[in-house]
Amino acid sequence: MRLTTIALLFLAGVVTAFAITQQSATAAANDTVKERSEIVLEIPASEKNRKNPVKPTPENIERGLELFSSQCAMCHGPRGAGNGELAQQLKMPVLNFTDPEREKRTDGELFYIITTGHGRMPADGERLSKEWRWCMVHAIRSMAGGESEPRDR
Repeated sequence: MRLTTIALLFLAGVVTAFAITQQSATAAANDTVKERSEIVLEIPASEKNRKNPVKPTPENIERGLELFSSQCAMCHGPRGAGNGELAQQLKMPVLNFTDPEREKRTDGELFYIITTGHGRMPADGERLSKEWRWCMVHAIRSMAGGESEPRDR
């Protein structure tokens, strides 16, 4: 069952990567998409203050890292350093989660961004359960400042 879930998540990641590539090619051709750094993200206060209901256990962090590996690493890089192959190919700036500045974001803010997307990053709110998205917040936290180095995948 777990292998099937991981396989389905991997397939969803491939589909997402294809969609991002198609969107980016269209945007580049039409020059209609602003660079990510120019897009202002406004997160409602109620979302900023949301508390993570999922405990940061080693198991939940590992679940988040598995998801990150299949859903995010193509752009954010395998260790979250913002150097993923797809982002480099598309010349698309993405966040470096190993930067201690990322610690300034609340869990609620990270959850909101994962849920709704931002710029060219697709939303995962329809695809992933709330619990899995909260686990991904823990995974991102484990990358900041190198406190908890994610394993190679």
